[in-house]
Amino acid sequence: SPRQKEVKGNITAYRNRKGCWGIVVPAGCDSSLKFTMFCAQNSGSTNDCLAWELCAMKRVVDNGLLPAKYFFIGDEAFCNGPQMLVPYSSTRIGVAKDSFNFHLSSMRQCIERAFGVLTKR
Repeated sequence: SPRQKEVKGNITAYRNRKGCWGIVVPAGCDSSLKFTMFCAQNSGSTNDCLAWELCAMKRVVDNGLLPAKYFFIGDEAFCNGPQMLVPYSSTRIGVAKDSFNFHLSSMRQCIERAFGVLTKR
């Protein structure tokens, strides 16, 4: 993933892995689809996990500033950590872990819907 100084003037850094133009925006929202946190500082070619590492939201978690009852929910691109929940990988994970993945995916749909409302999709 390119560093900020490498991106300046390099328009191709804003192409993501699917060939579309964009930026990586880690974000959080509440159950009403209201954005509560976001970070829009990385070009589209930046890996999601790296974008999270560079984001102020991660520092909130790392410094214990996020109340203990709250968690960020990530997809497979993220690493599991304190207050960051990600699904189990693999296809043969057993019933309990598969159930966990199902419920985690259901909760992650909230942010997906919030982005959909934002972009009017």
